[in-house]
Amino acid sequence: VKLTEEYLSDFYTPLVGESKIKIAMNYVEEYQVKANDTLFIVAEIQSVFLPQGTLKKNGEVNLNEVNDICISGLYNYHKVEQLAAFDYVRPGSFPENKLK
Repeated sequence: VKLTEEYLSDFYTPLVGESKIKIAMNYVEEYQVKANDTLFIVAEIQSVFLPQGTLKKNGEVNLNEVNDICISGLYNYHKVEQLAAFDYVRPGSFPENKLK
């Protein structure tokens, strides 16, 4: 898979051209995690770029409509497919799947 740089708006850092959803972020600070000798990076979102017509009325992004890929960890890529939708979980309740 070859990835290409794409520059959008006034954001100076390149985004991934092949990605359909792009999130431009700025570094804020970092924390050393002693438990596993890693860094926890804190960033702020500057801009979000979405394909036309993929934002639902309730503010959610319809990822099935986007038909994109996602990353887990540092190097694993996956297809995105919604499996279920549950109500907000509250103590003492077990939510029902709203997609059934």
